[in-house]
Amino acid sequence: MFIPYASGRVVQRPPICVAAIVLCHFLVFVAVGAALALGQSDRAVALFAHFGLTPSSIRWHTPFTYFLLHEHVAHLTANMLALWVFGGPLEAAIGWRRLLALYLIAAAATGLAQAGLAGLHGAEAAQTPIVGASGAVAAVAGVFVVRFYRSRVRFVGLPWAIPAIALVGIGALADIVGAVCDAFGAQRGAVALTARWAHLGGFALGMVWAQLQRLHREGRDEYTLSDAVGGHPIAAAERLATACANRPEDADAHAQLARAWLAAGDPDRAADAFHMAMRLMLRGGRRANAIALLDEMRSSIPDAPLPASDQLALARAMEDIGQHAGAAEAYRRLVDRWRGTAEATVAAVRLGELLLRRLDRRDEAIEVLQRFLAENPGGDARSYAERLLHEAQAPV
Repeated sequence: MFIPYASGRVVQRPPICVAAIVLCHFLVFVAVGAALALGQSDRAVALFAHFGLTPSSIRWHTPFTYFLLHEHVAHLTANMLALWVFGGPLEAAIGWRRLLALYLIAAAATGLAQAGLAGLHGAEAAQTPIVGASGAVAAVAGVFVVRFYRSRVRFVGLPWAIPAIALVGIGALADIVGAVCDAFGAQRGAVALTARWAHLGGFALGMVWAQLQRLHREGRDEYTLSDAVGGHPIAAAERLATACANRPEDADAHAQLARAWLAAGDPDRAADAFHMAMRLMLRGGRRANAIALLDEMRSSIPDAPLPASDQLALARAMEDIGQHAGAAEAYRRLVDRWRGTAEATVAAVRLGELLLRRLDRRDEAIEVLQRFLAENPGGDARSYAERLLHEAQAPV
């Protein structure tokens, strides 16, 4: 038996939501198994009757509980392995909230659809509780193949990986064939005991949901970025520029574009891309990343101009994360380069305060503040600068 164990997607952080879902399923299975092991088979049957989705008597909560129950360990393990392989990378791409919403909605929708079909196959099928997370897991797989359509799945015992889209397609085809055989064969009463319709409904629901969420476009843009890294430097930079136009809020894509323009020998375009990436990182609260990118730009393009507003924002970011010496140097550069601007006025006062209160460099603080007051006879910042200067000149 070949067991899937990885999708080929590198996940930077543990998929907490997927792990929690898997844990919940196993805890419920253990609880049912414990009841059976203790000879409380009536209690186990009652759990299936109360929380399973019985087509003839659907209660308000059962569409949201039936999928936690499984008939046997192989049923549970197969579903949870598939959820782990497909769900982990998907959680990293779309976030745990959207993944959890997808899982619950797909479970309810596919369960109700399967219950409706089972009700058409006689009283026995209508009275048999539906259990298992097959429909929800199939929906996750459907979203996965839309978002990561180039990904491959690795199996224990197989020396090669299988394309995920082919794997899901084969599974869907097998379910279609099985559903047709059930419909026209002698096993019409067993339809409610299978998850074929849940699989097919889940695949379809997941793929439609992914298209509505524009995940195919996200996947296409991601692959465009990865493809653009290779080849001739100028052609690679142009492909990256196209990808960045499709993903204007992706700071990492703009950072890649900056490096591509450097490799292509165009420092001006590289500087523009660096500026955009840093702005996006600061906007997203990634101060440390923006500062690291600033250091990279300065080492690669020492003479690259930095707009006063960007330089002030980066200096403030350094100050916020405790890099006071670096912030002081950034404020000083801003004052020297953009003297007379509103940003330089703010930077001069901030520089004086940092030198005085954070770095204990009183003489430098006095020099900076005296120069500021001499060059700015008026303005809102003057009174604060005077107080700082008085503090700096006071006896220790």
